[in-house]
Amino acid sequence: ENPTLSAAYAKAAVLGYQGGETPGPGDIPIVDDKHILSLAKHYAAYGNAAGDLNAAPSHLNMHTLHDIYLKPWRSFSVNGGRAAMASHQSVSHQPCHGNGNLINTVLRQMLGFGNGSVVSDCNDIGVLAQYRVAANSTDAAAKVSLCRQCACSYWTCYYYYKPGK
Repeated sequence: ENPTLSAAYAKAAVLGYQGGETPGPGDIPIVDDKHILSLAKHYAAYGNAAGDLNAAPSHLNMHTLHDIYLKPWRSFSVNGGRAAMASHQSVSHQPCHGNGNLINTVLRQMLGFGNGSVVSDCNDIGVLAQYRVAANSTDAAAKVSLCRQCACSYWTCYYYYKPGK
């Protein structure tokens, strides 16, 4: 894929969904009957999963990550994108949805995403226990929430924390 073209698509999507103006840093886009909040997925390097398999790890160096896979994310962020879904796979041997450096330092600070919302997909928070990043699903949810890495997806929260379970 062409990262410059993907960056242009990211900008067009954000501006189209959110009303055509880039909000200032920290501004929350207007959501009404003509505007919706844009959410991009899957951060980061989802197109680089080994064997093109969903949730397979990405084996790439930092130069390739930044020059190819993060360029569209920078465009999404600086043009006002305010929600992102973490990718299923791992990058540099760390699961994306539990990688504080990739989410807080790279996405939020370096790429300009700021206080945008990052959410998990499917059961990815629960999977952190399988990566040995957390003791169990409850521990995983607490760790990523306290570190501002990801918010649990509705499905994850409902499945693990539904009343009576």
